[in-house]
Amino acid sequence: MKEHTGEVRIVVKGTPAPWTSPRRGRNGGCIPTPSVNRMKSWQDRVRLAVTKAMREIEELKGPLSLDIQFNMTSGVTTINVGECQFDEPIGHAVKPDLTNLVKSTEDALKGIVFKDDCQVTTVDAGKWKE
Repeated sequence: MKEHTGEVRIVVKGTPAPWTSPRRGRNGGCIPTPSVNRMKSWQDRVRLAVTKAMREIEELKGPLSLDIQFNMTSGVTTINVGECQFDEPIGHAVKPDLTNLVKSTEDALKGIVFKDDCQVTTVDAGKWKE
């Protein structure tokens, strides 16, 4: 594997799903819910795209900048790790919540793109429609 400096760009197709807390049953076990299943499916798609993109590249080290743009209309999410620039699109001011979309996606990047999400020091994220 080679060390990578600069930006890593990953494109993920499919509808993004926000981070969701699993429900606890009476005995303390987790109860699967449709929202948790959607989140896990989204994280699996992110991990697959990231694994392909990082196939020849080592985990990134040091402080990182994370830019995630969720296109809720087309179902295409663009993830850039490094310095990123985007034009200002039209906002998508309805559910799901942007911070939960970022959290579920960031968790899927952990251990593949970077060792731990504590390395991410800045986040630029947007949720928009065409």
